[in-house]
Amino acid sequence: MKNRPSSLVRNAGKRFLPNPPKPPNPPKRALGTLLFAVAMLATAPCRGADIAEIYAEALSNDPVLAGARASAANVKEGVAQARARFLPSVNASASRSQGRSETEDSERDIGGQVVQIPGRTTDTERNSWGASVSQEVLNLPSWFLYRSAKATAEGADWDLLSPRPRFGCGPGRPGAGGR
Repeated sequence: MKNRPSSLVRNAGKRFLPNPPKPPNPPKRALGTLLFAVAMLATAPCRGADIAEIYAEALSNDPVLAGARASAANVKEGVAQARARFLPSVNASASRSQGRSETEDSERDIGGQVVQIPGRTTDTERNSWGASVSQEVLNLPSWFLYRSAKATAEGADWDLLSPRPRFGCGPGRPGAGGR
């Protein structure tokens, strides 16, 4: 019998057939499996959110509520500005000046005699500094403005904490059928 290539197999006395095909390259299959496993593991830590988390996220992203918070912060700034009227006023100043004057030689007639007066040069420097601090002892309009701003800021805080809607159509708003 002749030596036949190993890739051929005898099939029951019939002709020689090639060996069956090999499975696909194992490293390619392993790479695909590995990528699938990594993708599944990357999404494994995902979990559902509870209602408190969803509600907190909705509140933080609500543009109407964000506008109300900004408005309340603006009202609170009025308190700081009213309080600033009670602070002392401090002023400071400084100045410096230099000058030079020259006179020419001159002659004068004094009692029939001509007197020669020599010219002269005069240099002057002047420096001055100043500071002042003033504090009002009692300013009733400022006091009433401060109290009013403080009450308005407290009202803005209560509006934000109020459980009923203050924006759009809610109780007491047009189209809501309330009060």
